[in-house]
Amino acid sequence: MKKLVFVFLSITQLTLISCDKNFLEKKSDQKMLVPNTLEDFKLILDNNGIMNKTAAFNVISSDNFVITDAGFQVLSQIERSAYLWEMENSVFGTSTDWNSAYQQVFYANVVLDGLNKIVRDESNKMQYDELKGEALFYRSYAFFTLLQVYAAPYDPESADQIKGIPIKLESDVNVKAKLENLKDCYEQVATDLITAEQLLPRVQQISTRPSATAALALLGRLCLVTQNFIDGEKYTLKVLNEYAELLDYNSLDTSAARPFPSVHPIGTGNVEILFYSPFHNLSFLSISNREVTIVTELYDQYETEDLRKYLFFMERGEGVINFKGSYSGSRQATMFSGLTTAEAYLTAAECLARNNKPELAMEYLNRLLESRYVTGEFHPIQTGDSEGALAIILEERRKELLARGTRWTDLRRLNQEGLFNTIIKRTVSGEEYILDVKQSRYFYPFPESEGLN
Repeated sequence: MKKLVFVFLSITQLTLISCDKNFLEKKSDQKMLVPNTLEDFKLILDNNGIMNKTAAFNVISSDNFVITDAGFQVLSQIERSAYLWEMENSVFGTSTDWNSAYQQVFYANVVLDGLNKIVRDESNKMQYDELKGEALFYRSYAFFTLLQVYAAPYDPESADQIKGIPIKLESDVNVKAKLENLKDCYEQVATDLITAEQLLPRVQQISTRPSATAALALLGRLCLVTQNFIDGEKYTLKVLNEYAELLDYNSLDTSAARPFPSVHPIGTGNVEILFYSPFHNLSFLSISNREVTIVTELYDQYETEDLRKYLFFMERGEGVINFKGSYSGSRQATMFSGLTTAEAYLTAAECLARNNKPELAMEYLNRLLESRYVTGEFHPIQTGDSEGALAIILEERRKELLARGTRWTDLRRLNQEGLFNTIIKRTVSGEEYILDVKQSRYFYPFPESEGLN
């Protein structure tokens, strides 16, 4: 795995790309460019152009969007392969999704290793703990994303026998990353997040920085994947007990090209965002790409009184419907992929339904949906049946979390369970392509240069 280190820049290179240009000016001796103070580590983690990016191929591969033949032809080769589920294609050997995530892991490890060399005392303990929590969160976020893209779907009965991903827990580029099994990979992510939750501030005023509630929300995602619904309920209800704000969609302009608030500190922008992260820049995911349209079957599920039908989409005539509802707002043309309270409501509702608490599950779902419908037009959903509640929640999960990257993870885990199997079909230049429920086509190969496939 020696090739894995090519994304692990030297410490000197790391500081050169830090978000603060004054960082280098403070040090006249180039030999002293190794970050070694809490302020140095803060600058590394605040480089959100690197640390706050999310893998994007899973959105292209899922079943919410299709692209015209003309649009398909101008996609990059790697995007075309992702769209057609050509998982054996060698183009994935130069994947931004892989390289960027391991770059984030490296930077997080630089901070964690550096903190181990600093004495934590009364004067620095608050900043020290927050930085450690942030680094653990970023590393976990990267590992979790890699597991959704490059590892097989999770099966609790065989997870300790299935190949996971390389796990790198130190910044020394001479130490090889260890290829762990799935069970150990997810346990590493969970352990780091549990520790991060104890160290981070409960809510951050800057949404590009992770918070304790963001760590809990990510733990909720993880619990859905690993089918640990008891802990999933615990973590997400803790999120909502601490911070449960929802946007009232009635306050938004449905005619706007980008109707959602720009990303600002909590309280002045989009109050739902717990952690802000956009996808990598890909042509398929550009808000301005009119060749990418929503699947008609999904669009038809939104009721007339459902404001998401107008805030998420723009009808251009002749059946062409483009997505405009990114929580990135006017900040970027790329789609939002971070963590929100809305997702926490849905995760809590699903866990409650699976834990045989359908009435309470519907309470959380109804709280969310009430904020999505025209005032006075929403009628609460009631059911005492856990299976029926679960089906409703999963349908709303797809509609609410559109273009967030969660659909691919949901397809993987639900197909794995065998409860809600989904077969995806799409046509390009008259030829039909089908993705069935087989595991081998629901994850991408490691870059060939790693020698791990």
